[in-house]
Amino acid sequence: MKKTPLLLILSLSFTIVLAGKIEKAFEALKEFNYFEAKEIFEKVLEKQKVASSYGLSLIYERNDNPFHNLDSAYKYICIADTSYLKLQPKEKEKLKLLKIDSLKVQSLKDSIDKKVFNEIENSNHSEDYQLYIDKHIDSDFKNHAISKRNQLLFEEAKRENTATAYQEFLSRYPKAKEVTEAKNRFEERLYIEGTKGGKVSDFKQFIDKYPKSPYLRVAQDSVFSLMTKVKTQKSYYNFIKINPRNPHIEKAWRDLYKLYMTDYSPEKIIEFRIDYPGYPFIEELKVDIKLASKRFLPFMKNQKWGFIDESGKVMIQPQFELVDKFSEGLALAIKDGSVGFIDKAGKTIIAFDYEDGESFENGLAIVSKGDYYGMIDRTNKEVVPIKYEYVSHLQNDLALIANEEYYGYSNKKGEIVIPIQLDYASDFENGYAVIEIKGKKGMINSLGKVVIPAIYQWLEPFNDFGLCRAKKDSVFGVLDRNGSEVLSFEYDRIGKFKENRALVTKGKKYGYVNTKGEEIIPMEFDYKAEALIWGEFDNGYAKFLLKKKYGIIDSTGEKIFPAIFQDVGVYQPNDFTAVKKREKWGYSDANLKLMIPYDYIYGYGFETGKAVVKKDSLCGIIDKEGKWLLKAEYDKIEYIEGVGYLIEQNQKKGLLSVDLLPLLEMEYNSIAPIDEKFLRLEQKDGVYYYELQLKRIINR
Repeated sequence: MKKTPLLLILSLSFTIVLAGKIEKAFEALKEFNYFEAKEIFEKVLEKQKVASSYGLSLIYERNDNPFHNLDSAYKYICIADTSYLKLQPKEKEKLKLLKIDSLKVQSLKDSIDKKVFNEIENSNHSEDYQLYIDKHIDSDFKNHAISKRNQLLFEEAKRENTATAYQEFLSRYPKAKEVTEAKNRFEERLYIEGTKGGKVSDFKQFIDKYPKSPYLRVAQDSVFSLMTKVKTQKSYYNFIKINPRNPHIEKAWRDLYKLYMTDYSPEKIIEFRIDYPGYPFIEELKVDIKLASKRFLPFMKNQKWGFIDESGKVMIQPQFELVDKFSEGLALAIKDGSVGFIDKAGKTIIAFDYEDGESFENGLAIVSKGDYYGMIDRTNKEVVPIKYEYVSHLQNDLALIANEEYYGYSNKKGEIVIPIQLDYASDFENGYAVIEIKGKKGMINSLGKVVIPAIYQWLEPFNDFGLCRAKKDSVFGVLDRNGSEVLSFEYDRIGKFKENRALVTKGKKYGYVNTKGEEIIPMEFDYKAEALIWGEFDNGYAKFLLKKKYGIIDSTGEKIFPAIFQDVGVYQPNDFTAVKKREKWGYSDANLKLMIPYDYIYGYGFETGKAVVKKDSLCGIIDKEGKWLLKAEYDKIEYIEGVGYLIEQNQKKGLLSVDLLPLLEMEYNSIAPIDEKFLRLEQKDGVYYYELQLKRIINR
């Protein structure tokens, strides 16, 4: 059952035994004894949650052990992150003895976010990005994943080119940049005859005739466009009075406001409010009196948090123990150990009365008091009563809630729509949720109807193919949304479906099936547990193992690289691929010609004609002739697309350009992109921002 992830009072002392165990685990981790470290971490997880979950995340995050699993790494770093915030200062000091603090935790979490994104960033399958979006909700790469997912799904709709395809795209992704084009295609196919006159009356008749049409918005757009064509205050106000339900009402009000505001002086704003008392965004007017339209960035100085604008000017003085980004006009902040919400003027909008909270989403925020959770709206009204052990954000307009024994679901009005009587339940994904009854897993839809009976030992949510893996009687199979077996229950393990392929294994062999359950690649490869990870297809290729040697196959099973290597990296058909022989890594071209000799402890993929390599335990950068562009003097080098190379030495980070010119000195604890404009820089005494275009630190 979820506990308060921020301010729950923890035990004030670690026993000598537990402390010894956790230190022993980290010693084992240093010696790469992952089995011993993992066993100890798991044993003391409940009593040493931060250290143990951090250690488990490190194990799963590393790719040099059989436990490597980025999903598990992310799960445990999230536990460490939320648990760390609940600790008292003395407990945090003890964690420092293990070299664990909030920056280390956040750095590992950011690293995992990036690694997972790197695995999918070249994928042409929207489901890969959707899985990332659903799970990595606060990742810096989430917006990139959303944009790529939308692009791929719209291309699928255009290939099908049917009204049904576009309708599904519009309803599921109304904020996608492709929406305008999709609506135009609908307009041409659905109502060209009804609006051929091109008059306001024609479009209004269509709206009345098809109130539930997916093209309703197009007709409403046309009404708005025609009635406000002259773009005067009178035309906008006339539109507002005549069309109170048109979705452009908000835009009309805002455009009217823009037209009225010849300047943004306080006097002019007050004058507008008097002339248009029906303006619905009064609080915004109050803010506009004091503030221009600025972006606010959280920053930390002297262990206190506040906000700056993009120029580095302090907009809200650092005075809080912690702040979150602004969301829906409000930012969560912690003051004197309590959670509240502030606006951009720094005013307290929701008092600091809560023990924990999360940022606003869809007009609601999760808050807690006395170990119980609920939801409030912007007026601080309890929409979902603060009486539950657990409350999630809305998914499919439903929030997962739980008392001390059972789970159920509430709608956004706080009404219980699926009774709290389930032994376990998950958030809804793609319209379905996993439930548990009497120790067995099943699936329900958003109406609470059972679509898969609770008879399975294990069950995962449906993927974008409408399939889910399940375990029954100790063997695995695959089900569709009707509960029918797509793949019979006869396999020892089944990997995730990726690129219409899933790894399946029986005994010591593995092969691949497609989403129809058809065997595409025979079970002729040698199985080991790690194959479930490195055996996934990536851009049409996968690594395989045969007679203790590795090679590369394509999606048909053809051996692109025969199994002659000690190991191989990610296959790059148009570039060099890292290969390993005799304990050393080199690079081969697509024709198996060795282009760069076996001379490295490890070799990463080529980016912009350069590759990061490890030589004598240190990292450097070589070109395609194997010449050193950056000598192997660094503990770690990481390529950040469009930015350059993140370098690390003695736990300090710096930044080089793509051309390997110095951008940031090696003096930071963390350097991470937050968008295409800024990098977030962290030092012990503060958080700063680096503006990429102007190559400057804005608030130092």
